[in-house]
Amino acid sequence: GGDASDRYVGCGRLGRCDEPAGWVSPTELHEVRCCSDSFIGGWSQRRDSCPWTESNAPEMGGCHEDKTFDEAETICADANARLCTAAEMQADCIRSTGCGHDSDLIWAGDIPDGGEPAAPPAAPPPALQAPFRFQKYNGPAVSFPLSAAGAATLSTTDAES
Repeated sequence: GGDASDRYVGCGRLGRCDEPAGWVSPTELHEVRCCSDSFIGGWSQRRDSCPWTESNAPEMGGCHEDKTFDEAETICADANARLCTAAEMQADCIRSTGCGHDSDLIWAGDIPDGGEPAAPPAAPPPALQAPFRFQKYNGPAVSFPLSAAGAATLSTTDAES
């Protein structure tokens, strides 16, 4: 949707909002819930596929209403968390975490396709695949003398052939 600077707002609890979810100007005022991919004591994790989420944790400094996108992002960053994603909202991961925000539109961290900043960092390149496999040699150990002159001869012959 919309302008590259637009940001997404989603319902605090599926089906509870009068206003539609969607892309809005980042200067609109909406409510704040934060999400964390790692455990924060006192935060709720609805199920394994959901992040930990909160509306009024001590780390957030209580409830937040009528905030711009930038303010919301800062509130969550200051709590060592992030804005929740639209997908997390649609999975009902952020419901019932306080402040009466279940029927409010909540800022999501999503950005429009093609907007800045870029998508999550690319996966690291796959491990280098050797073009051949080493065969383990199970035969007897072999040793033979090789003079420096012989080695020089061998390498020269290899290079020319």
